[in-house]
Amino acid sequence: MDPVDFFGLRMQQSMLGVVTLAELLNEEKPKRVIELGTGAGGLSLLLESWCLRHKAEFATYDKEQPERHATLYPSGGLWQHGNFWKLMPPVLLGKWESPGKTLLLCDGGNKPKEVNEYAPVLRVGDIVGVHDYCVSLEVFRDIRWKGGWRSCEVTWADIEDAIAPAFEAVDGIDPKCGWGFWRKVR
Repeated sequence: MDPVDFFGLRMQQSMLGVVTLAELLNEEKPKRVIELGTGAGGLSLLLESWCLRHKAEFATYDKEQPERHATLYPSGGLWQHGNFWKLMPPVLLGKWESPGKTLLLCDGGNKPKEVNEYAPVLRVGDIVGVHDYCVSLEVFRDIRWKGGWRSCEVTWADIEDAIAPAFEAVDGIDPKCGWGFWRKVR
């Protein structure tokens, strides 16, 4: 599947991935969306647009800040660049203290580390999602062969220790969308 654009900005997502995210946002209605890995900014702009419409907070973090990102975000949502392993903990912990559900999207350069580091500190009811996920490389090869997305960077084995003890899979997620989502239940 070819990546899609949003207002001319590339999203490194399949169309099925974008539709899945939109459905999840509309069903779950999080109070805040935190994205790790801004990339070209297309998905970030889509997420912030949803947050504006639904009066939710939005923040995206990336290791680089291309000049074009400086004027993209209409709500003044938080866009930060730099080493988010040092930057994130105080910012995230502050955001997670406010009421309402958080949707944390792990889509940076080290997705297994992002999930393993931040999923355990989410609160009950919060959701973590990881892009370029498939339950196993064997399943991914089958999906790719049938026209699925092109890259699997995270499998269940990479994140099981962080997710299995306290999370349950969000129902209805098509494995071909390239995302995995789990809700913290304990």
